[in-house]
Amino acid sequence: MKVKPKEVLLNLPVALLFDEPWEITSFAANINAILHGKVRLKVEELGVLGGRHVGLFYLQRNDESQEIHDEFMRLIEEEEFERHTDTFYKSLPYVPLSKEDEIAEQYDEKFGDNKLCECGHPYYRHFDTYENMSAVGCKYCSHWGDKHIANNSCPYFKEKKNA
Repeated sequence: MKVKPKEVLLNLPVALLFDEPWEITSFAANINAILHGKVRLKVEELGVLGGRHVGLFYLQRNDESQEIHDEFMRLIEEEEFERHTDTFYKSLPYVPLSKEDEIAEQYDEKFGDNKLCECGHPYYRHFDTYENMSAVGCKYCSHWGDKHIANNSCPYFKEKKNA
């Protein structure tokens, strides 16, 4: 017995996660086998998020599909950046700190914003104003924008001692 559906409802655009990249195009091909006429499901492989491959499915590009695309790309890039940052800091040699080293782990507005770190940048540059003044390391040292420099990084504030 053959069954012909009169109506197939698709909730598009949609982003779906797959274990293997080939499953994305296979899914689109299966949906297109059901559809008839000039309508075709379009697909984009966006990348890997949490170990799964992300596929974006849509019939026609519009604002909603672009928003979904942009959000998933942001999440993928954020995950890649975190993975790179973890690898970068793990590659740095461990240097034990002496007791006289004063390291700021939390922003102190009374400390003095213009005190210099050993990296040469002021105290306040080592904290993120967008993240509740959390200690993020010097945003103006070379490692912030250049992935391959390891020796010029400043992961925390350490007050420069006058000699």
